[in-house]
Amino acid sequence: EDSHQILRIGQWVLEESCRLLSRMRREWKRDFHIAVNISALQLMQENFVPMVAMILEKYGLPSRVLELEITETILLENYGMINGVLEKLRAMGIEVSMDDFGTGFSSLASIGELNIDIVKIDRHFIMKIIKGTEKHLITNDIISMAHKLGLQVIAEGVETGIQREYLMQHG
Repeated sequence: EDSHQILRIGQWVLEESCRLLSRMRREWKRDFHIAVNISALQLMQENFVPMVAMILEKYGLPSRVLELEITETILLENYGMINGVLEKLRAMGIEVSMDDFGTGFSSLASIGELNIDIVKIDRHFIMKIIKGTEKHLITNDIISMAHKLGLQVIAEGVETGIQREYLMQHG
């Protein structure tokens, strides 16, 4: 990112991901979906939204099969501008998710205004789910807050039945 190489690399990753997704959908005749991480520098490019649209069109993909993942640190730079770009992407039908939620800099005030569809709870919180610790966890609070904001919730790094059970009980 410091050298701005992420712009070329990010575009290549997005294009290759869409190329592969298109091939998988064609060959296996299934409705696959893909998530691609995006950097703040990419979102601040003037041509980012048209470039994404062009890549989807090039590979014959409906926008609903693409999810773009951002991290909370993206919000530190040009919040208003980036949120506007996210709004345009969502208007196209692309899902936007916040990856590693809870480990960065999001404020409760801004998360409700952010143009995202999904919150991905960081593995750090999931690993704390062990038998008998329920009263000390904030994972349920994160799930509840996200649902109140109309967001989908995904838990990253679920490894045990206890974690799965806790998460299923809390929606």
